[in-house]
Amino acid sequence: MVYQSFKYYLARFGVAFFLLFTLGYAILFFFHEIALPGVVFDDTVIKVALGLMSLFFGFVVYGVFGDFQFYKAVEEIKRIDYQEPGKNIIGIFDRLIRFTESSYFLPAKGNRLRRQVIQEYANYLLNNGREDERALNIYLKAFLQDTRQTKFRSVLASLLTQKESLNANELDLLLVMLKADNYQDLALVDHLAGIFLHKNEYSNKTEPVFLEALAAGSPLSKNIVVFLLPILVAKKRKDCFAAKFFLKALSHAAPEQKETIESLVSECYLDQRFQFSDPILHDDCQAVFNNLAENSKVRLTEQFSHQQLQERWQKVKLFRRGDKRSLSREKMRSGISRPLTRILGQSIADFWNSLLEGSRKIVFKIFEGLDKVGAISTPMKLIAFLSLGGLLVWGLFSLDGGFSQRSEEKPQQSIPEVRTGPGSQIHTIQIAAVTKKRQADSIVSKLKKNKVEAVYVLKTQRISGGYWYKIRLGKFFTKSEAEQLARRLMENKIIKKYFIIALNVPASKTKTGK
Repeated sequence: MVYQSFKYYLARFGVAFFLLFTLGYAILFFFHEIALPGVVFDDTVIKVALGLMSLFFGFVVYGVFGDFQFYKAVEEIKRIDYQEPGKNIIGIFDRLIRFTESSYFLPAKGNRLRRQVIQEYANYLLNNGREDERALNIYLKAFLQDTRQTKFRSVLASLLTQKESLNANELDLLLVMLKADNYQDLALVDHLAGIFLHKNEYSNKTEPVFLEALAAGSPLSKNIVVFLLPILVAKKRKDCFAAKFFLKALSHAAPEQKETIESLVSECYLDQRFQFSDPILHDDCQAVFNNLAENSKVRLTEQFSHQQLQERWQKVKLFRRGDKRSLSREKMRSGISRPLTRILGQSIADFWNSLLEGSRKIVFKIFEGLDKVGAISTPMKLIAFLSLGGLLVWGLFSLDGGFSQRSEEKPQQSIPEVRTGPGSQIHTIQIAAVTKKRQADSIVSKLKKNKVEAVYVLKTQRISGGYWYKIRLGKFFTKSEAEQLARRLMENKIIKKYFIIALNVPASKTKTGK
């Protein structure tokens, strides 16, 4: 189980990381180098989407692909003619069983799918009359999955009853068969009782066999009483099994043992042990008590008076440390009480399961479509491939053309620091001159939206009256630095024209473009 869980998670994380480091990097390369060359943008959203997509394909799609392969194989198996013997069919079943142990499935789901395969496998082997060791093992697996199936039970019981010496597991299997059949197979009851008597084996698991054999009037009844009665009397047992055994053993017991048996059964009645749990057994015990001699009745009645019983049980402290928590867990498990956390957890689990089921159905449809594509002739596949390739190339060129005309997010234009010396000049970029302050503010706002720094407005007097509002950008030590930034802004369609203006700077001042 641990090994299969390890394979499950290792394979899924392996597929997820493989997709992330191959397809993920390929997609990032496409965006940065082909679709948007030279454009700087934040690709965090793309990276997160690629990571989630890789996990989705690694965990959900990978698992659904395993489900698809399994159910496809099961459908093929159901179309097999069970009257057609062949090693290849048995090989298909064996491979499918091994497939359920692969990394596609967690242990619980693998076991559930394996149960389906084993039932089909057992039916096929049974219909072909196979009784070799491998077939018997498959019958055993199928029977243990559902012990109510008599067709596999009869084959296994026939084998086990013919063996002279049974090991512990085989004896336990016979006990399971009897229990599943509610001890109705009297021949098997006698067979097992004889084995246990021969081995002098007494335990909790052999008690029901001895009791059923005794109740059915088995030829071994006398031997069972001789073997088991002294053990139960010595222990003074008064539980349900002991009471039933004492009642059945009365007719087979020796005279000196009957008085002891009647006394123990009467005590069960006076104790009121089975008054509510088994009223019929309580009435049978009462009948034995009523047949006792009067002096025995009086003695037992005084010994087991109602007041004494109340005082005896009143002193019993039933619950110990941890028992209350165990009781609370059992109440929740049985549905007597349901905490809010469990209700919320169940709701979340239902929602998650429905989400996974929806994804599973979608991926299943995709796989079914791919499966149908595989059945298309080679020329049709070639035509479809060329058509899709042409559409993809056309789309890439369209995408590249669209992005070449515009940039979704303009790069931040940083203005270098100005270094001045005594009596030197600085240069600035003038990109517009307007006569209204509102126009100047609008131009400045657009530049700042495009992440352009060090924008300022110079207000000067007009000769004809009014003011000029000159929008300028940065202050540079050399003209080439200003030219370089201006050309970059022109290439990115941020400005349409510009002028480089030289400004004299007093020797005592140091200006920066920040």
